[in-house]
Amino acid sequence: LAERGNQPWDVAAATNLLGVVAVSRGDGRRAMALHDAARAGWRALGDTGHEAVALSSGGLAALVAGDARRSAAAYA
Repeated sequence: LAERGNQPWDVAAATNLLGVVAVSRGDGRRAMALHDAARAGWRALGDTGHEAVALSSGGLAALVAGDARRSAAAYA
């Protein structure tokens, strides 16, 4: 709906939340991709606060995916 309504902030938020769902299901790789997409969307909008949220969420996703290096980098 957000994509059809041309609401880029809502698209980024929904994408980030889908990443949270993916993590809760143990799909860290999918979650990383979703959080990366959300972060890019918020970056394009200049929303650095939410960009940081997506980066942090991506760090947890990387940990779930077994990528400790990427997880640590997200929190550095």
